[in-house]
Amino acid sequence: MSAENIKNFCKHLANNYEFRCQLNTAKNQNEWLSIVSNFGFVFTKQ
Repeated sequence: MSAENIKNFCKHLANNYEFRCQLNTAKNQNEWLSIVSNFGFVFTKQ
């Protein structure tokens, strides 16, 4: 994940209440990644 992606991700986190609420409901990393990708973030596996 690039620095630019991380910066944008953090900005979204701060500004998007629905996004934060959904992340809080994630029970595991796969759910978390699924929610994040639904909001337009692409995580690449290292």
